Parts: sequence; structure tokens; C-alpha cells
Amino acid sequence: MPRAFFYFLILSIFGTLPSQGAISLNPFHWFDGKSDAETEDLGAIQENLEAEATAALKKGREKLTRNNTFSAKRIFKSIAKKYPTTNAAAEARFLHAGIEIKRKRFVKAHKLLQEIIFQNPAYENFDAVIVAQYDCATALMEGARGRILYIFPGFILKRDSF
Repeated sequence: MPRAFFYFLILSIFGTLPSQGAISLNPFHWFDGKSDAETEDLGAIQENLEAEATAALKKGREKLTRNNTFSAKRIFKSIAKKYPTTNAAAEARFLHAGIEIKRKRFVKAHKLLQEIIFQNPAYENFDAVIVAQYDCATALMEGARGRILYIFPGFILKRDSF
């Protein structure tokens, strides 16, 4: 008889409380202190951030198509800083890395591509990121060098120094 009472008690606690929203059956949500309404608010905030980042990305792309790379690069940097985990931030970093590759700044481009890998692993063009990283590393290995003050050729790293 005590066993039946114990089962009844367990079923009554877990059977009625989740429908009232007081306790969740998922143990990962027991101690986070967030209710369902708070998580819905976070979803709305994330959607707003994504919309703002997408609008800024569109503006940066327009600048890039008009060959205004300085303004486009500045917009892409601000998107990556303000909205680091959005999909638009991953695209902004990728476009910024493309600008740096054209300017033969392979180390900086590689760093930007690495940020995509760590902060936006669900980026839809993830394969293109890996290919671009490989191209940067190959160019550096083959002796590509940047410019100092945009005029003088940079230094070549010797392979023994690695």
C-alpha cells in the first residue's frame, strides 16, 4: 500500500504542475530561472537583432558593389562587433575577409575566417570559409607578403622560424 501512495504522489506532482507552468520536466530547465515567457521574449529580441544586422549588411553590400571598400569594411566591422552571433555577422566577417584577401593581408583575413568558425559554426557557406582559410595559409606558405605603409614590401618569414 505505501508503494501505491508513493506512485500517486509522484504522478500528482509531475502530472499537474507542468500544465500550470510551475515546473518543467526537462532537468536542464530546473535551475535556469527563466520562464517560458522570458524565453519567448529572448526569441523576439534575437529576431530584432537579426533584422537590424541584416539591414546593416545590405547597406554594406551596396557600398561594396560601388567599390567603396573602406566604408563597407567599417560597416562589416560594426556588424561583427554589435551582433556577433547572428547569421549576418558571419556573412559580414566573410565579406570583410574577402576585402582583406584582395589587399593581400592574409593574416588578418585568416583571423576573420577563424572568428566565423568559432562564433558562427552554423554558417551556410562554411565550406567556403574553410577554402578561403586554406588559400590564405597557402599564400603565406608560398612567400606572399603584405605591404608596409601600403608601399614597401613586407618581410618574408623563414620556414625555420616556425
